[in-house]
Parts: sequence; structure tokens; C-alpha cells
Amino acid sequence: MVRCFKEQATLRTFALAFAAALWSAFVLAEVPPGFGIHQLTDNPKFEYRPKINNRGQVVYLRAFGPYADSNDLYFFDGRRHIRITNDEAGYIWDVGPDINDDGTIVWSRAIGPDGPYGPTLEVMLYRDGDITRLTDNDTDDWAGSISRLGHVAWDHFFAAGACSNVGDVF
Repeated sequence: MVRCFKEQATLRTFALAFAAALWSAFVLAEVPPGFGIHQLTDNPKFEYRPKINNRGQVVYLRAFGPYADSNDLYFFDGRRHIRITNDEAGYIWDVGPDINDDGTIVWSRAIGPDGPYGPTLEVMLYRDGDITRLTDNDTDDWAGSISRLGHVAWDHFFAAGACSNVGDVF
């Protein structure tokens, strides 16, 4: 029990030091003329992995759950935050969002068949309020990026044995 407490205390100390360093970097950052720093979210949730397009639209993830073990995808259109996925009850994992200048978003969701570590990741696309599933297989598909023309590239990844993995790019 003491060892666990020490590890938690060390982790908490590291997290506080890291947060202080980030805050210092934020406060001391030199912003070039014509640019600014704008805080888009301010709540007790953990938001991360933002991607921005040339129109100022941002896609990001918001974690929730007792251990931040699930998350949802959000889209900031320049005026408001739009929740694209709503999975608090189902604990579905969303990862790797990207956005192009048309506001089309790609990402991966853990909604495929059960793999060695739970449901496999499938590539999703959000456009004009509609969500489309681009892949449907029994291996992980990690959304990579979307071009200005709407072309999507991703990794098709699967375990090929002990300490061995295979991946392809689509």
C-alpha cells in the first residue's frame, strides 16, 4: 500500500510540475504580430488533440469517465462547440481526429469486432452533420489525415504475433 501511495504521489507531483511548466510556457510565449492565443474551452473536462483548419474551425477530443477512459469528438465551427459523438453510456473510444478546410472530419472509433485489446478501430467521416463509417473489418484502422479535396489516408494495423506488428497505408 505504501508503494502504491508513493507512485501516486510521484505521479501527482510530476503532473503538477508538468502543468506548471505548460502554464509558464503559455504565459511567456512570444506571440508574433498579427497572431493571438485564444482559449476555446474552459471547464473541468480534459480536452486534447486539437486540429485546426485554415478557416479557424477546430476538432478536438473531450475525455470523461472515472479514469478519462472514454471520450467524445467535438467540433468548434468558429462560434459554437458541436458534440459530434455522444458515447458516455457506451464508453466508445474516439482517436486521431483531423479536419480539412471544408470542415470535413475523419477519425477512428473503437466500434469494430472484438480484437485482442477490445473493439477494433474503424475510420469514420463527418460531413454536413452526417457520420459515415469508411472501414468495417477485424483489424485496427487509424485515421491519419484528410486532404482539402476530401481524400482520406489511414493506417491499417494489426498484431502479427509476439512483439511483431504489420501495418499498411490506405
